[in-house]
Amino acid sequence: MKKIVFEQVGNIGMVFLLAAALIQTVTFSTKSTILFGSCWSLFLIWTVLFGVLKWLYSKFWKNEGYKFSDGEFSSKDEREKVVSSKAVTFAYKSTITILLVECLIFAGLDINSSYLQIVGIFFLSGSIMFGFLAYMLSWIFYDLKI
Repeated sequence: MKKIVFEQVGNIGMVFLLAAALIQTVTFSTKSTILFGSCWSLFLIWTVLFGVLKWLYSKFWKNEGYKFSDGEFSSKDEREKVVSSKAVTFAYKSTITILLVECLIFAGLDINSSYLQIVGIFFLSGSIMFGFLAYMLSWIFYDLKI
């Protein structure tokens, strides 16, 4: 269970920093120049740090069955494969549902075009983070249930 929480918290942090960097770029850039702000540095630092942490986790905590290449889909036994399968199904259905709701909300919004990109980034990144969170919580639920 620790490997799932570790991987999903890292993924959520990465998506959050990427969304912040994209919003910063969209907000401060003009048609003639693209500005990369400090959020991009934080995103790159987190990406490298999280990659190193994943590698270290796979090397020093092998008894949990964590593999660097498989990430959250690493499994040490058949029960974890079943739990992962159920969690993926739940996360997929939840993410599709939230995306459909966001599309309906997005279609109903009457917003200025300058904020349209920011709202789109917010909705998309929020959906991805929601999917990671749904996977983590459903994995924990099914792990305790099975």
